[in-house]
Formats: sequence, structure tokens, C-alpha cells
Amino acid sequence: RVLRDEEGDSFWLQFKILDQHRVPSGSHGPYNVTVSLLVPGNYQGPRRILQHQIYDRPDTYKMKLPTVPVRTTGTVIVEMVDKNGLYFSDEFSLTFHMHYYKLLKWLLVLPMVGMFGLLVIFRAQEGAPLPSFSRNNHQL
Repeated sequence: RVLRDEEGDSFWLQFKILDQHRVPSGSHGPYNVTVSLLVPGNYQGPRRILQHQIYDRPDTYKMKLPTVPVRTTGTVIVEMVDKNGLYFSDEFSLTFHMHYYKLLKWLLVLPMVGMFGLLVIFRAQEGAPLPSFSRNNHQL
């Protein structure tokens, strides 16, 4: 439920079904789980991406959801209905492709820092002639 940035083609959502009721007939399963990914209007695809699965017992499960190919935000809603019709839900927000600039920053800064370091290390000594790259080989 921590705000996170997802990149790539898909991401994994992990959720846990808790059922601590002791009933004579067994558990309250099956558990009907629907996961909805809601994206805003700047995405040209479907605004609501649904995944649906039925689980027989309480446990920790993973579900693979697709990411959207544009830089945007989204909301994931996890809904569950048990065999008695009890409804449970949880939701959290996330972003898609928002933090690529962190890598871009290092791709720009590291070469400049490296070249600055080389210039400091190989700086011209006082009184030493500067190198010449001309084809003129005359000595004065």
C-alpha cells in the first residue's frame, strides 16, 4: 500500500485473504476476488482494467496486472466477496513511468563528473607546454 512507481509491461500485486471465523461447515470460501486498475483520461486505452479470480481458501496470493504505456497515475482496487455475500475492499494509488528521470539524471551527471575528475588529475603542470595536435612538426 506504499506509493510506488511501476515500469515495464506488468507488475505483481500481492494480497492476503484473511478468514479467522470458525464455522462448523468449514471456511467461508470460495472467495471471489476482483482487482481493478483505474487509470485517468490521458490514457487512450480502457479506463478500467479488470482481473478476476476465485480462491477456495484463505492464503497469500499474487496477481499479475498490466502497466499502462503512458506516464500517468492509477488506482488499484481489490474487492472480495465470500460465499455469504460479505463484501471487503481495499485500494491504493500508484504511478506509471514517473521516475525515469532519476536514471536520466545519473546518465547526464556521471560522465561530466568523470571528465572533471580526469581534467583535475591530468591538469597541465606549471611551465609544461600544452600539447599540440597540428601536423606542423617544426621545432622553434
